Amino acid sequence: MSQKMRDIPIAKLNNGIEIPVFGLAAPQVENVQLVVSSNYRLMDCSIFENEKRFGVALQQLIEGGKIRRKDLFLMSKFCCTNTTNLVKAALLDTLKKLQVAYLDLYLIERPPACKDHNLIETWEAMEGLYSEKLTRAIGLSNFNSKQIERILENCTIRPQVNQIQCHPYLNQAKLRKYCSNNGIAVISYSPLGARNNIQPESLDVLSDCRIKEIARRYNKTPTEIVLKYNVQLGNIVISDMLIESANFFDFYLAPEDMSYISTFSSESLKNLQLDYLDVYLMHWPHALKEGPSLHPIDPKTGLFIPSDVDFVDTWKAMEKMHEKDLTKSIGISNFNSNQIDRLLKSAKIAPVINQIECHPYLNQSKLRKFCSDRGITVTSYSPLGSPARPWQKPGDPYVINDPKIKEIGNKYGKSPAQILLRYNVQLGNVVIPKSSNRNRLVENMSIFDFTLSEDDMKYIGTFDCNGRICPQAEAREHPFYPFKPGVEF
Repeated sequence: MSQKMRDIPIAKLNNGIEIPVFGLAAPQVENVQLVVSSNYRLMDCSIFENEKRFGVALQQLIEGGKIRRKDLFLMSKFCCTNTTNLVKAALLDTLKKLQVAYLDLYLIERPPACKDHNLIETWEAMEGLYSEKLTRAIGLSNFNSKQIERILENCTIRPQVNQIQCHPYLNQAKLRKYCSNNGIAVISYSPLGARNNIQPESLDVLSDCRIKEIARRYNKTPTEIVLKYNVQLGNIVISDMLIESANFFDFYLAPEDMSYISTFSSESLKNLQLDYLDVYLMHWPHALKEGPSLHPIDPKTGLFIPSDVDFVDTWKAMEKMHEKDLTKSIGISNFNSNQIDRLLKSAKIAPVINQIECHPYLNQSKLRKFCSDRGITVTSYSPLGSPARPWQKPGDPYVINDPKIKEIGNKYGKSPAQILLRYNVQLGNVVIPKSSNRNRLVENMSIFDFTLSEDDMKYIGTFDCNGRICPQAEAREHPFYPFKPGVEF
């Protein structure tokens, strides 16, 4: 067996009881000796069918002098399907199965929903167990702030704990703060993500390339990074995976890494207040250094700081999001033909979109045909030539000001912007102009009441001068930079 886990730090609950900050959920009977010898002392024995057999195995270790009962912290839960008058009976049954005289922590598993499950009466019964010294602490599990408030308004003994799901994809910042402000410790379950859960939110946080990169920098495993993140949040952590030698108490995550990981909590869907996206794109084939900065710059070179994450690996994570129904479709952006070919060779799900810069000065005819031949739709960004781009230089050409475009606009009684958008639509592209001006927003939609003639389409096609206006030149040294010299399209 590998070296046992380091001594686990201790936290104090609001009644002075000490609790290890890391423990194990529902240890399997055959692993009890390994659990104890690996230095676990906090064990969640909640309402699982192995309670009796676990109690027998644990008692054998106690009687054999391998561990003392007072050195263990045993917790369990009152199942919310039971009626209030069975709270004590349920605990006594647990004590009998575990062959112990008391628990260290007893929780209400979920807020009772039915009339028979009166929340306040249930908590009063929990207080009775505490007063009888059948449990050293009492608490809640999966309670929201309003439900906790209802308990606090009516309790004689405040809850010591609220056990909730918490991991980088669901960091529960507001609920954790609420609990802290009310002196209630948070116990985190599923800290590694709900890895065996079929629900859409159960993405594999341990496979997140950003977690892997942080782990590489600290010379730790993704598991150790995710557990350390949870402990540094101030949580008591219950793992559902036996970890014999997790060394996450010998280092600290930097504040910027803690802040960065906290942004993983379903950022796009959370910010948009949605359950799913219709399409999600990989923005660039080249990855940048993971961290709080979206575009990390090396001050010595002025170039982006690269990451060595391969876009093929990122695509696998994109496929998982599609499989979990978090997005209806997945695609790419700014990929050249060679990169698309490489991706298609390994992809289980082909990209539905390649979003690229496209306008008369860069009409991308070869790349558009390449995508079309492979069933990939082209979405066009900067169709107006990004006239408000912040990186513009004096003398830069603006396609929207091109006299030839204005002349064609006069011919059709349309603005230059409408001509440019109509040109892009007739190329077969999905077009996404950028505007915050109300009049222009209306104008941009008024392009479906006319058609550019075939001659005018061909004429505008001659304006192409490889006039790329979004080169992201700061990434030019990256091995996956898509616009390198020598790449045809």
